[in-house]
Amino acid sequence: MKSIDEFKQSVIDEFKQSVIDEFKIAGWIDDDGVATHYDHIGKAAMIPIINELIQYEHLFYGKSLYDLMGILRRIQGQLPITPLTGDDSEWIEINEYILQNKRYAGIFKDSRINNGKAYDLNEPGHAFDNKFFIEFPYTPQPKCGKVFYEGKVFVNDLGQLVSRES
Repeated sequence: MKSIDEFKQSVIDEFKQSVIDEFKIAGWIDDDGVATHYDHIGKAAMIPIINELIQYEHLFYGKSLYDLMGILRRIQGQLPITPLTGDDSEWIEINEYILQNKRYAGIFKDSRINNGKAYDLNEPGHAFDNKFFIEFPYTPQPKCGKVFYEGKVFVNDLGQLVSRES
């Protein structure tokens, strides 16, 4: 009978091999684990990252890895991990009237407009004469990019399903 440690190691080894097998089936890596095309280098680089994450067993089990992936998606999308506070330390001066948020470049304040209330340039429907004013704390959300797959599936810039049309 296997010890707990041996059992854990066998589960981890099986998981690692299943990831490698999936990457091979997808055509992203060859039998030596090398990317098969320039566009697949980033995908092949995920194998050592996955191996590193597995060392932290609590990330491998339950919801922890899922949470970590959400954080990585926000970082990749240049979105703040925690809500913007609107604190003075979050702003840089663009000119004598306009401030830009350091943590999220789409947030501005213009002292000449609406008493300097902050607005999000990246909100859908934004126009310079029709700003999307925000309240703090504020958590910018990924914006929906219209990416079409068969069946007209729309996903946002983080690859999350937004809607499906029949």
